[in-house]
Amino acid sequence: MERKGRNKHSKPRKRAGIRSGGKEVSRSVAGRIETWFSERKSVLVFLAIFGILMVGFYIFIAFVPVYNHVVLPGYHRFVAGASARVLSLFGENATFNGASISSPRFSVRIIRGCDAVEATALFVCAVLAFPQSGGGNYGSVCSGCFESYEGCRVVSYWCSFTSYF
Repeated sequence: MERKGRNKHSKPRKRAGIRSGGKEVSRSVAGRIETWFSERKSVLVFLAIFGILMVGFYIFIAFVPVYNHVVLPGYHRFVAGASARVLSLFGENATFNGASISSPRFSVRIIRGCDAVEATALFVCAVLAFPQSGGGNYGSVCSGCFESYEGCRVVSYWCSFTSYF
């Protein structure tokens, strides 16, 4: 007598699974999900820490009035003053008043959204979330913040715009 669904010349089908110690072990959906997560644990931890830090940053800038009314305007004034001094070293007759830098040829005002604060926060959160041993993240944060310092951007924009006028 033949079995239903097979003829006498066909081989029996094997169940999908993994061989472990000579025995075939079937993988359940939960087992496959657990394997997927364990293979990607470090990436998932990085994404979770990065996401928490970024959400914390945006909650801070959205709900802390001291940041919007004191810290950010003070930062804009500081950048304008430092940039005007650097431009004066390059021979520009630049002065600053608040967050504005002016000269007889050109003027610019530093405002929220064009101040690289969010780009710097993105960089800092990514570096801090990256799994590094020995505290190597802090040196990277300092060098990256210096590289994205708004004063460097303002001076380079100023020099590139004034060279065309």
